[in-house]
Amino acid sequence: MDRIVLIIALLLILFNAESQAQKTLLDYDKSTYDLFLSKKWDALIEEGNRSLEKGFDFYYLRIRMGIAYYENENYISAIPHFEKALEFIPKDSTACEYLYYSNILLGRKSEVFLASDNLPYNYSRKSSLIKPEFFEGLYTEGGFVLNSSLNNSGNGKGLPMQTQGILEVHKQLKNYRYNNISLIHRIGNRISLFHGFGNISINNSMQFSSLLDGSKEYDVKTNQWDYYFSADVNAGSGLGFTGFLHYLNLNVEDVKFSVDTSSGFPKAEYTNFNTKYNELLGGLGINYSASYFQFSNTISASNFNSANQIQNTFRLIYYPLGNLNLYVLGDLTGHFQKEKGEKKYTGRFLWAGKVGFKLSDDLWAEAFYTGGEIQNYIEENGYIVYNNFNIIKRKLGINLILPVSPDVELSLRYQNYEQESYKLIYSDTQTYTTNLIKNINHSIIGGIKWTF
Repeated sequence: MDRIVLIIALLLILFNAESQAQKTLLDYDKSTYDLFLSKKWDALIEEGNRSLEKGFDFYYLRIRMGIAYYENENYISAIPHFEKALEFIPKDSTACEYLYYSNILLGRKSEVFLASDNLPYNYSRKSSLIKPEFFEGLYTEGGFVLNSSLNNSGNGKGLPMQTQGILEVHKQLKNYRYNNISLIHRIGNRISLFHGFGNISINNSMQFSSLLDGSKEYDVKTNQWDYYFSADVNAGSGLGFTGFLHYLNLNVEDVKFSVDTSSGFPKAEYTNFNTKYNELLGGLGINYSASYFQFSNTISASNFNSANQIQNTFRLIYYPLGNLNLYVLGDLTGHFQKEKGEKKYTGRFLWAGKVGFKLSDDLWAEAFYTGGEIQNYIEENGYIVYNNFNIIKRKLGINLILPVSPDVELSLRYQNYEQESYKLIYSDTQTYTTNLIKNINHSIIGGIKWTF
C-alpha cells in the first residue's frame, strides 16, 4: 500500500511539472498582465524572465517588463525592453515615450534626440527637448586656491637670514584665481561640441636668502589664458568617440639673482624678467556602454613646461542601481614624459576614484581622490590641466550638484591637495642641493550650468 501511495505521489509531481512545462504564451501574457495591473513590479520582472527563458517573447511582455524596471528607477535595464518592443511595433508611441524619458533620466542627451525621432507628431509638439538646438547650453565656473602652509614654508620678509649655503632660492605658490565660461552646442542628433575659455592668475613668492644681503622676497605672477574644444560623436549601439584640443598661453614673471662686482665690492642684484609659453595638448578617446558599465580609453599628447608628454587613461564607470542615484568611477593612467634634450620617455602611473550618490531629490554629491605624482597631467579629456611646476602628491575633495530647475544646475567643488616645492641651496655659484617643502592647498570652485 505504501508503495502505491509513493508511486501516485511521484506521478502527481511529474504531472504537475509537465503541466508547468506546458505553460503557454497566453498563460504568460495573462500572468504578466495581472501583475502589471497590480503594480507588482518585482514579481512581473521575475515572471517575464521566465517567459523569455521558455522562448516566449512578445510586444506586451517587453512593454510590461520595461515599465516595471522604469517604475523601479532602473532605467538602464528598462531601455533594452523598450528597444525590443519597437522591433515588434516600430514607432510605437508607448515604447518611444518611455525610451525617451529613460534616456533623459540617465543624462544621455544624444540618445534622447535619437529616441525622439520615433515619437508621434502630436507628442513632439509638446516637448521642448525633441530636437537639438544649435546652442544647447552655457556653463561658467570660478574660484580660488589658497596655500594654508604659506607662513611655514619660506623665510618671509623681515626674517633673519637662515641660509645653509651662499644662497637659497625658493619659488612658493601663494594663491590663485580661476575663471571659465563654456558653450555647448550640437550639430544634428549625434554630434555635441564644447568650447571653453578660461583664465588663471597665479600669485607666487620668489624667496631669496644670501650671504650678501640676507632675506628678500618678491611677488611674481603667472597669467594663463586658454581655449578648449571637444567634439563627441554618438556612433550608436553604445559606442562613442571623442576628440579634443586645448591651447594655453602663459606669461610667467620671475626674478633672477646675480652678483655685481664691477665696483670692486660684490653686490646682490635681483632682475625681473618675463617668459612667454604657448602650450598645446590634443587627444582622442573611445567609449562604450554595456548594461551597467561604461568603458573608455583616452590617449593624449602635450608639450607642457618645455617637455613632451603622452598620457593614456583607462576609465570604468559602474551604475549598480541602473540610474544616476549611485555610480562608481575608476581611472588608471599611464603618464610618459620626455624632458627637453632627452631621448627617452620616463613613465609613472596614477589612479583616481570617484563615488557619486544622491543625497535628496535635489542634491547629489561626489567624493573623489587622485593618487600619484600630478604634474603636467590632464583630466576629463584634457579639460582640466595640471601644468604646474611643483608636484602634487595627492588630491581629494567633494563636489555638490544642485539642480534648481529643469534648466539651471548649480555646483560647488572643494579640493584639498598636498603639493611639493623645492628650495635650492647653493654651496657655490654652480653647485646646489634641494630641500623638499610640503604645502597643503585648498581649492573652492563654484559653477552654474544653464540649458537653453
